[in-house]
Amino acid sequence: MLNREGDNLWTTSSVLVDYDDPNYPVYFIKQIKDKHKISMVKKCFYKDNPFASSERVQNEIWNWFKTYFLDAIDFRYFEIMSQMINSNDLPTQVKNELIFWISCVCDRVMADLAVNMILKSSKEGKSQIEMNKIYDYADQLTHLDQKKLKKAVKNFIDLLEFSNITYSNKESIVVNNFKPSLETFAFALFYLFDQKQIPINILRSYKLKYLMLDINEIIDYIKKLEQSGLVNFTVKKEIFNLEPKIEFEELHNYFLKK
Repeated sequence: MLNREGDNLWTTSSVLVDYDDPNYPVYFIKQIKDKHKISMVKKCFYKDNPFASSERVQNEIWNWFKTYFLDAIDFRYFEIMSQMINSNDLPTQVKNELIFWISCVCDRVMADLAVNMILKSSKEGKSQIEMNKIYDYADQLTHLDQKKLKKAVKNFIDLLEFSNITYSNKESIVVNNFKPSLETFAFALFYLFDQKQIPINILRSYKLKYLMLDINEIIDYIKKLEQSGLVNFTVKKEIFNLEPKIEFEELHNYFLKK
């Protein structure tokens, strides 16, 4: 099993259980761009009722987003991502990848499934994964009852397809030859820069594996960003340097200029 970053072995909850629509976080993150304050995002959500939900379901959706996203990482990262999610110049695929990646960052179960089931199988040349193996692995990670477990796995598979990482049939899922966009990789890398990660830890980071990349592929992507003028990257005998050349908040504007 691949190494994890500081997580517990068992959990009684997961973002996946109520992740019934990938557009839940899309809606909220879009709203952040204009509303800025959490209270305004919440007020707009209840007023607009974008998913045509009852008051009870609205409360559940809001509490789900607040618990698994807003309480998980700094609001500033959602503000930066919102610029990209709202952009008319970025392809939908980039935005879907960003939603998948940030969801993994916010939830250990989703992250573990992504890396230790999907990435691991792909890199071992096993592009087809039986559904029952995904259920069994998810069951090992959680104390979810069977109803919630089944729902969580279904939502996870839907999110994989939403991001074009896999497609599925009744018995298995098939891993596509997925390569994330440079924009999505850049966001993930700059997130790690902002977390003050040292270069060697960035290369080994579990969070870059959410994009289905091994260490050699990660280095290739970094070299592309170096060629684009976004990072400094130096590897010599006793020198290893990796640092940003622009601020995280400038990333969106850079891709608009391309």
